Amino acid sequence: MNEITTLKERRKAGWILASISSMLSLSVIFWYVTNPKKFIENGLGYSPEIYLNLPMWFFTAFIVIG
Repeated sequence: MNEITTLKERRKAGWILASISSMLSLSVIFWYVTNPKKFIENGLGYSPEIYLNLPMWFFTAFIVIG
């Protein structure tokens, strides 16, 4: 890259980013394993009633067309 950062600093940054990513991924996996139904409804925002909401479909179509 350049002379401003050393290989040691890049490795340190890589480890920090990898550990943050791992912690966030593990927390999402733990949330899913402990209560999958609640994770799908609250975490992903999916519920079966969403297909019955007609104004939501019009709004979504408006966004997609725009």
